Amino acid sequence: EVLARLEARTGNMIPPGDFMPVAERFGLAARLDRWIIRTALRRHGDAMRAGAIALDFNLSAQTLSDPELWDFVDEAIAESGASPSAVGFEITETAAVTNFDAAAEFVRRARERRCRVSLDDFGAGMSSFEYLRRFPIDAIKIDGSFVEHIADSPFDREIVSAITGIARS
Repeated sequence: EVLARLEARTGNMIPPGDFMPVAERFGLAARLDRWIIRTALRRHGDAMRAGAIALDFNLSAQTLSDPELWDFVDEAIAESGASPSAVGFEITETAAVTNFDAAAEFVRRARERRCRVSLDDFGAGMSSFEYLRRFPIDAIKIDGSFVEHIADSPFDREIVSAITGIARS
């Protein structure tokens, strides 16, 4: 998973939860996502071509709605020489709920190219199962609130077990 971090002038790392909302507010999230995708594919293209790694990218709601996204992705993958199947995208329920139709079209176009699609933070919102039912995804990433206490919470273990069973079906 390719995770963006921003380094402050002090040298401290700023997590995406702090800077992505600002990027989204100023309409820069799609541009930032594009930079992350291109940079990672350029840096890791050799390893991807060798089959040593695959990359997964978290995408903002703005990126899901970007009409030129797939032209960009096709070009970036071609430049890297990587197989599209070595590229994955993670969409959150928050991003999908912002524009369900754009998310559905995104998933369709990703599958067309053989890129992987994961549903991130599964269970965090009220519509997770609807997205699981409607989107042909490859994987789910269960929200951390369910797995954080899994070792000592029988209830959380049952929830995770049920989600896993449903996802596998």
